[in-house]
Amino acid sequence: FVGLLSRAVSRSQVIICCGKLFSNDGLIKYLADELIYRLNHEWYDADIADLWIFDTWGSSCHCEKCLKLGSGTDRTLHFGAELRKHLNAAIKDGRLDHDVCMGLNAYEGTDNIEPPLNAVPELIANGKDIIAFAPILRCYKHTIKEGGCKKNDEYKEYIEKWPQVPMSINEYYNVSKFEDLPLTFMKSMQKDFQFYHENGVRSMTYMHLPIIEWGMRNITQVLFAELCRDVNADVDKIIKDYFVDRYENQAELAKEAYDLCEKASVYASSWRCWDNFCALSALRNWDGKTPKKAFPQEVHFEGNVIKIGEEAIEGYQKAYEIMRKARRQRE
Repeated sequence: FVGLLSRAVSRSQVIICCGKLFSNDGLIKYLADELIYRLNHEWYDADIADLWIFDTWGSSCHCEKCLKLGSGTDRTLHFGAELRKHLNAAIKDGRLDHDVCMGLNAYEGTDNIEPPLNAVPELIANGKDIIAFAPILRCYKHTIKEGGCKKNDEYKEYIEKWPQVPMSINEYYNVSKFEDLPLTFMKSMQKDFQFYHENGVRSMTYMHLPIIEWGMRNITQVLFAELCRDVNADVDKIIKDYFVDRYENQAELAKEAYDLCEKASVYASSWRCWDNFCALSALRNWDGKTPKKAFPQEVHFEGNVIKIGEEAIEGYQKAYEIMRKARRQRE
């Protein structure tokens, strides 16, 4: 089965969801021809073409020929290298008058997030294409670098073991599972960016850019942009300037509210995530009757889920009152 589904993200990027038969030369040529055609027409202005296999707990092909390529990650890299051959050939013979960066994905739930078992194809290892690594189940109580929890430690190990692969990180600072909650990451973003940079990561992206009413999430956009430019930027100064520039005489009040929200939000992934261990998953599977035993608790709650939940609500409420006070003073 093959899907060729495009979605225009901007004038500079397109996303294509591809099928899973990575060893089928005829299929790869077909996809390459389709990509080249579109890059010459409706996607002519694209600088990046993301060619992602389907996510959400999918897998790559397990036919005998594909399995000989190695793990799911090895098969993904083979797929990217073969497509790159076709792109390079099209540029050389004039069928394509410009180059693009291809983005492959290493996505949680698929079989291609673990490091490759075999040598990375030369066209990927030393080319311009990137692999988007997606730590979608990570927690934000801990940074990736410091570890401290099973899931983050797993991601840390994977990232450190990806050899010679030009990697991008697909973070989740504003992903749909968080709805539009005022989450902030002022204390953790730089540490994560520095860890990624130390391990050869060459680009960053995250889901999803808020469209309207950014609110407190403005600080995420500012820090993300600045840290993409320099992972060792003076974050304290950036944050201070942000509050002074945006809130003027109410800068200190606003900073207090943001800090309360950040503290209340550190368990965001423990409350709601795409696995069977978060609090929401336990409630989703509840039949509505009086339970005979306590719901299983995500490990980060350490048996204190009620107390932590009440403290989070109290923190958000305090932040709300502080911001209302700041608004009244400004008016």
